[in-house]
Amino acid sequence: MRLLLVLAAVLATGASAMPAAPKTVAPLAVSPRWVVGSGVVTAVAGPVRVRVPAVGVDGPVVGMGVDAKGVLVPPANFGDVGWFGVRPGEVGPAVLAGHVDSRSGPAVFFRLRDVRIGDQVVVDRVDGSSVSFTVVSVIRVAKTAFPTADVYSPVPVPTLRLVTCGGSFDHSVRSYRDNIIVEAT
Repeated sequence: MRLLLVLAAVLATGASAMPAAPKTVAPLAVSPRWVVGSGVVTAVAGPVRVRVPAVGVDGPVVGMGVDAKGVLVPPANFGDVGWFGVRPGEVGPAVLAGHVDSRSGPAVFFRLRDVRIGDQVVVDRVDGSSVSFTVVSVIRVAKTAFPTADVYSPVPVPTLRLVTCGGSFDHSVRSYRDNIIVEAT
């Protein structure tokens, strides 16, 4: 019922379900509370770590922004996972992006291609809590056909979208040709 009240409030106010890109992931000193209808909605704390135990993915989460063209800027550190969108556990898509590798070897999302439907993804939060998601799809798409609307569009449930590079490496442009996109709810 609370989910419907929150969704109705967002739609009624015309507010965007996708907040601006976070510049940093700062701890919440106090969880904000809003009264919506007859219920109280408490914001969840920001993410600090993501784990996919089935394939050994485990990395710290940092804020991630977009460049002047609106393209996500990946984390500078190949061991970090960048976060964009809602806080994991809130209604809507939380996008977590990380590198697959670097010149020195595997990066944080190197094994993302091995994730299977049904695997668990756990996001640890700054307040010590964690939220668990279940993988519902794993796709590989050409970067030239990246499903932007599908990855960033609002959804009525808490959703994670993990993104990294995949497929073959194009040496002429020093980039992978595809993206791996894992969706978990």
